[in-house]
Amino acid sequence: MPHNLGPFTTSSRITNPQSDSESSGGQSSASTGSDVRRVNFNKYLIDPNEPSEEPEWTFAIEKGRSLHHGMAYTMKQLGDAYQSHSGCGLSPQVYFAYSDIEKWGYNSVNYEGFIHDPEDQFKDKGIERAVSSLGLSTEDPRDDPTTQYNRAMVWEHNRTTEHDNQKYHATEGYFYNVYNVRQGAIYALDLKSPQSVVLAGTQPVTIPLPPLLHHWSDITFTTYEQLAKEAGMPLNQLKYVLTHGIMNKCTKRIIKRILRNRGMGLDDAPDWPGIYLEHAGAANVETAAASDEFYAVLGTELGSGPCWLAINHKERLGIKCIKEINIWMSVCGNMNILFKYKDVEEPTQG
Repeated sequence: MPHNLGPFTTSSRITNPQSDSESSGGQSSASTGSDVRRVNFNKYLIDPNEPSEEPEWTFAIEKGRSLHHGMAYTMKQLGDAYQSHSGCGLSPQVYFAYSDIEKWGYNSVNYEGFIHDPEDQFKDKGIERAVSSLGLSTEDPRDDPTTQYNRAMVWEHNRTTEHDNQKYHATEGYFYNVYNVRQGAIYALDLKSPQSVVLAGTQPVTIPLPPLLHHWSDITFTTYEQLAKEAGMPLNQLKYVLTHGIMNKCTKRIIKRILRNRGMGLDDAPDWPGIYLEHAGAANVETAAASDEFYAVLGTELGSGPCWLAINHKERLGIKCIKEINIWMSVCGNMNILFKYKDVEEPTQG
């Protein structure tokens, strides 16, 4: 049965133009965006140490459902949604080229200088077992362009730039990802986005605006695309995004709620493969409690980044949709989420 654009309702609209709902990932706990795509969970003023309650839980489910539909839509269907649902949770995308990263004040910093101990990154971060079980290379990440698999890239926003008579100050924000373009995996290991710095107000000089290019999904896709091109690998084989070391308070509350549903606390969170969540499919997706958990994770600040990567770049990635999620606590005490993409062979009809 054809889908209508039901998910794009006023309940999915963004109400705070200064807020964000894309991945703030890694060791950062702040928000990371400021356009109409973003949602502010902090407005609920919920104790960050407690499991998620209403309305945050319901809001995350609704937003996750909207994002999931957005991943399954074609570009034309997304365009129709933009035209017919003003203020909806999805917005038209501004496309960036790889060369735009430096134009907007980022520099690729030396990986070994950025990381205290660059050796055994997967092992030290407690994700080696997960990576290996997926059949992916556990080769030590390197920033050497000759590496066959795990290319480490750190983009640091450390230069002030000017565009259209508007000055964008350096924020010292950064994105540290590892890219395996040969096997279709991205590892988000640490980040502090420029937007989170602006919102936190921690810089000695007030920074009114982040650079236009400041979302994890845009920086990450553009870099992945470039590395795939250099390696002669197709873009459409992307299968996994793994986010490591979750510190974001809103995301942790959602995870605590999911753990509580299983009679567990954060200290009881299982090691890999952890808690497995799967999209239940069209037949019962609207009523299954398991699907609520699945959507809630997609609707978190960390879950929305992998969604936007698929939504905004489907013309080059192909139509991909997150169908499976694993949540686990590694032996070194880090919480992690794995998002698994699957190709959509029969796009949703609108």
